Amino acid sequence: MTMASERLSTKAYSQMHIEEHPEGVQATIKGTIPGWLKGSLLRTGPGRFEIGESKYKHFFDGLALLHRFTFDNGSVKYYSRYLDSDAYKAAMKENRIVYTEFGTAGFPDPCLNIFSRAMSTFLTRLKFTDNANVNWVRSGDQFYTITETPLIQKIDPVTLEKEETVDISKIISVFTGTAHPHQSADGTIYNLGVNFGARSTYNLIKLPPPTEGNNESIYKEASIALTISTTDTYPSYSHSFFMTPNYFVLVEQPLYINMIKLASLAVMGYSFLDVLEFCPDKPTRFHVVRRSDTVPVATKYITEAQFFFHQINAFEKEGHIVIDMCSYKDNEIMKRLYLKTLEEEGLVDVGVQCKRYYLPIDVEGFQPGDTVSTLHKNETTAYMESEGTIFCKPFVLCDVGIELPRINYEKYNGQPYQYVYGVLGTGEHDNRIAKIDVEAGTSKIWYEDGCYPSEPVFIGTPEGQEEDDGVVLSTVLNFNEGGSPFLVVLDAKTFTELGRAELPIKDMAYAIHGFFAEGI
Repeated sequence: MTMASERLSTKAYSQMHIEEHPEGVQATIKGTIPGWLKGSLLRTGPGRFEIGESKYKHFFDGLALLHRFTFDNGSVKYYSRYLDSDAYKAAMKENRIVYTEFGTAGFPDPCLNIFSRAMSTFLTRLKFTDNANVNWVRSGDQFYTITETPLIQKIDPVTLEKEETVDISKIISVFTGTAHPHQSADGTIYNLGVNFGARSTYNLIKLPPPTEGNNESIYKEASIALTISTTDTYPSYSHSFFMTPNYFVLVEQPLYINMIKLASLAVMGYSFLDVLEFCPDKPTRFHVVRRSDTVPVATKYITEAQFFFHQINAFEKEGHIVIDMCSYKDNEIMKRLYLKTLEEEGLVDVGVQCKRYYLPIDVEGFQPGDTVSTLHKNETTAYMESEGTIFCKPFVLCDVGIELPRINYEKYNGQPYQYVYGVLGTGEHDNRIAKIDVEAGTSKIWYEDGCYPSEPVFIGTPEGQEEDDGVVLSTVLNFNEGGSPFLVVLDAKTFTELGRAELPIKDMAYAIHGFFAEGI
């Protein structure tokens, strides 16, 4: 066995079937868990990759396992439950993969004749999966798990049982939605979706604030706040977008959904990943839209070809929109998450960087070739490439590249900020989490030999005054001999360990995203 196959990432991403714990297990506390930390850390991610003789191909495909860590007076209890989705129920009933996922095509029924199998394949692969294994959303007392399809799962956050599935494609014209909605101060939730057609469009989804005493799903009241036509024939793939107090920024990156392949997905046996195509000769476009009237600004903003999953933050400064993201040169990271590749090579380094872009709002009076902005240390940050088109130069925030970025969202999303927390991107040091000071370009690291931490989640102290007054939570897989998984609590300011909650179980799934819910 090679050293690459011995990597912790191989072990973390290759757990085929994790046991659920719906009744809960009590954690053993080492060190101190702050008494003010009261509520639940809710997370979701893939938990099962083998069903009968069939096996999912990609890490994003596994059946959703929901997680809940409860905090009460310094004690921690852990619960988990498989999401009772149609994808899960069909797989259990048929003892095989039925629904097409991100990187795996659904399997037709082997007992059908040739004609029936052809029809079954066509119908199966046209179904959107409801396997919501990517993120959680909260609106008041309503909780949801989501993926990138229009099927939203309403969840009881205490029992982790599914309450309802809402298909928003039956309410508004969208076929996809990002896994990272934004929430404004009044509770309104926004998300970016795509409507497929002869000329596809990017549609901004608007969900109303929760109404006290009304338990009807907010997704049933979804509306379209704005529509932007795609620049090219094919729509771009999006996993997140940006929002500031006065603007939405939708990023049209050159990773396109090939509509011809999508239309033939059922016949050709494609997964969704199979229909994505990266075009390195195309620019990345930033569509800037005023929130006041949902009208796009006339200026076009472009930069080099790149790919990103996750926005870090965006804010307004001195007549600019400043955008921070976790950027790759292409979408190779998606292919590196095939389970076979992870098993053979581990999560190899594909060069993620934390990049910043400055988008000047007022460009009146400038001519092609003119420098439009020098906001970053008096360097050229943007210039007019052609009439009405601004090229934005990227700046790397830190020599440490991270993924799954988290900030003090409640107070600093859309505002100037200083700190971001994340897992070190890829390569031999991917078993670390980091705190990055985006102003100084410095970082602090936490890691433990033989362990593999997940997305770090910031929770502010009740009376916190500074941006990093609080703690950071990360669930950690422990591959040391005799070790068990645990949840680590770090002082957000010093990034040192305060305590940990060790679980009396052998294995825990590597969850993708989640958040801390107070009072649950």
